[in-house]
Amino acid sequence: MNTVKFWSIFTVGVVAGAAVGAVVALIYAPQSGKETRRQLKEKYDETAEELRERAGDWAETASDYAGKFYKKGREVAESYASDLPAGLGKAARSAVKRAQDLGSHAL
Repeated sequence: MNTVKFWSIFTVGVVAGAAVGAVVALIYAPQSGKETRRQLKEKYDETAEELRERAGDWAETASDYAGKFYKKGREVAESYASDLPAGLGKAARSAVKRAQDLGSHAL
């Protein structure tokens, strides 16, 4: 499993767990509405912080991959670009030879 998929699943689990925990706390905790709201806000803040941290991790991972792909793409492009003049010269020589061969057969 790749890292991005793992963290995506993990984050969904964190959010779902926080939501279920909040609902269970509301159902089973005999307390005032003010106390319940305070606890819900704390859970919300914890979950939001966890999501911000994970988003930062994802952004960093995506940036790392983008850098690697850019570098590899540039290397491949430079390789093809350096081979292009030789390839074009070879193709041109081959075309001239072929034309000469066709010309000598036509006579």
